[in-house]
Amino acid sequence: GFATVEIAVKALTEYNAFTFLRKESFRRSEFKDIVKRILISAPNAVDEIPASHADPKPVATTSSPATPKALIVDDDAGWRSILEDIIGESEFTPVTSASFGEALGLLRKDKFSLAVVDLSLRGGQNLDGLQLLNITKGHHIPTIVVSGLSEPEDIQRIYTEHSISAYIEKQAFDRNAFKRLLSETKQINETPDELSILTDREREVLNLLSQGLTNKEIAEELVITTNTVKRHLKAIFEKLDVHTRAAATAIATRGK
Repeated sequence: GFATVEIAVKALTEYNAFTFLRKESFRRSEFKDIVKRILISAPNAVDEIPASHADPKPVATTSSPATPKALIVDDDAGWRSILEDIIGESEFTPVTSASFGEALGLLRKDKFSLAVVDLSLRGGQNLDGLQLLNITKGHHIPTIVVSGLSEPEDIQRIYTEHSISAYIEKQAFDRNAFKRLLSETKQINETPDELSILTDREREVLNLLSQGLTNKEIAEELVITTNTVKRHLKAIFEKLDVHTRAAATAIATRGK
């Protein structure tokens, strides 16, 4: 907490401190990077352990299954760091993004089991955040909104129109409550999904079908031809082992 130049210089020159961080501007991610560099540059402590203390038994290693990925979208570096740390502790692999464009690119090339989105992305007037909610909904990604937006009517609209899993205000952020939400989301992801065998486009077609849209209306909504819709429906029926639109709709709405 001491910010004088003299103390910093003395710590670095006389006491061989590795670096000097001010508490006022402390960032977890920066601190973790520094610790990693220290460990890499430190002498190999294993060489100093007497042979008699070494474990003669080889340690068996097993490959663990890939952990589910969580996309974090927040233009505030401090909040990205906080969310990254908590999510990393909850058996998710956090992937951070600071903008709508960056997040969109990640969503297009990778598969995510969770999204944590701040609606108030800088310069977007909440429109970028809402567009992201549309995309995560279309990809069937459970989404938690962590934002400063607090108008009740806006929050209600986000729940009803975008089917988010939860909404947390930054001003009242509770670490333990957030971790419970992450645990619940992970349990949902571990439940077998009957629709996981469908492609993203097939799921979009099935979602519109379950809303009662005709082939022509689905084609207009997705900007494709009716013949393309028919091909998608044929593939959907085969993968789900059904023969009617009603049966496919029943599977699509199961558990909702």
